[in-house]
Amino acid sequence: MNKQYISAIDAYHAAKKGALLLDVREEFETTDIWMDMDDVLLIPFTSFTKLKNKIPCNRQIIVCCAIGIVSETVASILGKDGYKEVFVLENGLIAWKLANLPMKSSQEMSCPCQCYNQNKEEDED
Repeated sequence: MNKQYISAIDAYHAAKKGALLLDVREEFETTDIWMDMDDVLLIPFTSFTKLKNKIPCNRQIIVCCAIGIVSETVASILGKDGYKEVFVLENGLIAWKLANLPMKSSQEMSCPCQCYNQNKEEDED
């Protein structure tokens, strides 16, 4: 699968129309800022292989990380696993922030996203 890139503005509009924002930052990277959107799924990259079954295959997926490098790896994995509409948020959350798209700090959130990590999943098993 060729990697498909999407600008922050286009990703915002796609998310408003139903695309899933998949944040693959590690938990320590998510302590400062979050995309202020209704449908964000956080699966840290270190837990990705175990938890990728949480990602719906029938939706457009926009993978994001801090600067876009880890997102490329995740998008490649999803493409090989048969996901059809996978995009990389070009330049990551830095681009989102520079485009003045909705963001909030950790002090403002009550975790509106679906958060998964390996430790939480093991506790549920």
